[in-house]
Amino acid sequence: MSENSPPRPWRTRLTTFLRWHRRWVAAVAAGVAVLASLTVLSPAAPDHVEVVVTTADLPAGHRLTAGDLRVVGYPPELVPGGAAGTSDELLGRVLVAASPRGSPLGSHSVIDSTRVPEGRLLVPVRVDDPAVLALLRVGDQITVIGSDDAGTPVVLARRVRIAAVPQVVDEGVLDTGGSASGVVVVDVDEQTAVRLSAWASNPGLSVSLG
Repeated sequence: MSENSPPRPWRTRLTTFLRWHRRWVAAVAAGVAVLASLTVLSPAAPDHVEVVVTTADLPAGHRLTAGDLRVVGYPPELVPGGAAGTSDELLGRVLVAASPRGSPLGSHSVIDSTRVPEGRLLVPVRVDDPAVLALLRVGDQITVIGSDDAGTPVVLARRVRIAAVPQVVDEGVLDTGGSASGVVVVDVDEQTAVRLSAWASNPGLSVSLG
């Protein structure tokens, strides 16, 4: 273009630029389209996770029903480890430890009592000594001993079989105190179950192997 030629309109200049750089422009446009589609298709991070909790204070050994449970939303970072998202794995099962109202529950919180023979009951027993608890396994026989008001040892259950040793789980930030830590579940007859239940709140319980 000579010095005396009039300047070309901006539309003409734009058309010339696009003609010379059409491949580069097409690549940029394609990239923008891909990014836009990924933004639309990528699911947003959930703002809550469904967790099953108790609707009331429930004692150890309680058999769970639909009225005992409800589903609430937890922030993802506060969900306790092993918490159940539905009640399917909990209904009809027995709590291994007392669970205050609002306690998150999971498979670690319950045991299946459907295989227990008629006339037998599953009863949780709290073991305060962690060293003793570490030695206990399902199938072991233990003797449960308490102390009366005078400090005299009282045998509460002799050579009863351990049916379950609930696992300790991470309760998350919102620990409600319903952890199954320090609990074993024993298979006993009805009379022994009544006796153990009467002593359940006694902090002086101890167990011995055999």
